[in-house]
Amino acid sequence: SVYDVVLSAYRRAPATFGLVASFALSKAATALWSDYQLYLALGAGGPLPYNALGWIVHRFVLSPLALGSDWTRGRHSARYLPRSRPRATRNDKGKGMDKSRAGYCNPSQIPQRRGPRPYTAGVAPHRQLNQSVYRDDPAALSASPTPAASPSQAVIEFMASLAAASPSHLLFAPSRIEPSSQSPALFAISHTLVTHSARPSRSTRSAAFPSSLSRIFLSSMKGGEFVHIHASRDPTSYKNGHDGSLHCILHPDDAHFVIQQGWAELHALAGCPSYSGFWVGLPAWLAGLARHSAPARWWSWSIPSSLLPISDSPHGDTGSEAMYSKTGLPPTYCMIYAPRDNDEIQVVKEILRGAVAFATGTRIS
Repeated sequence: SVYDVVLSAYRRAPATFGLVASFALSKAATALWSDYQLYLALGAGGPLPYNALGWIVHRFVLSPLALGSDWTRGRHSARYLPRSRPRATRNDKGKGMDKSRAGYCNPSQIPQRRGPRPYTAGVAPHRQLNQSVYRDDPAALSASPTPAASPSQAVIEFMASLAAASPSHLLFAPSRIEPSSQSPALFAISHTLVTHSARPSRSTRSAAFPSSLSRIFLSSMKGGEFVHIHASRDPTSYKNGHDGSLHCILHPDDAHFVIQQGWAELHALAGCPSYSGFWVGLPAWLAGLARHSAPARWWSWSIPSSLLPISDSPHGDTGSEAMYSKTGLPPTYCMIYAPRDNDEIQVVKEILRGAVAFATGTRIS
């Protein structure tokens, strides 16, 4: 047994054994302490407590399930997104939209992001570590709390304006996913999400409705929350963890596009646990060995294939009254990197318009 081998090694050379064991324990303790300090540096947020217990769950339960960067922001990310087919028509007023794709974002408004991607870390919370006004120069925010000094404030005000423009579909309120960080969030309050039915009511029969895929994705989100920003409404109140990045749920085509353009990355737990069986700690390269008709994210426990084709029908895709519910984060749960200037604010706004259209079935200008 292992115990006998260790005991035998100790008896043969106790001094050497003690030296090696001390060195190994020291390295392990140093690594764990550094990881704990990083967890605290990410700030409060997510469902875990901001203490040693939260770190233990983060390090030993969630981190082993997390995807590597090749899957979240690299060459494999597209393979982890559900497939869709192009829309025949569009129910929005966007100009220059690509009819060959099924997403809601306008690709012409989302150019390639300049410079390298920022560093990110953590699972819960998941935070951006650099290229953020909040993290790089919080003193500047306190000295000049204006939209120019804090691009995140412009994004927050835009989120509030979206909710004000569509009060029957959107709610602007503090995040329920990250209550400890007091992050502003958008919630989808459409009839189909509130009643868990795909059949429209008499009072809302003429309204636009989100697709079946959208309803499934939002079924696991608290209160229908689909966007939140890691920032405060008060730009003078800098808090650890307020990096200006966002988390949002996008249409699969939009998620692939914004990741490809360098504006986003998948959350490391996107799709976990009820969207796929690929959560057993297997090396990522093993996914490449499987010749499967569906993306790797949908190997098992997948959504019925009848719901995957997404149409523009105002009353859902299938006409079914049942709404399939899931648990955990949707496969397209993304981090949108913090905007750094006015040009990037406009890009983030377009991504948010796409997220709203996917969540509610209505595109708001």
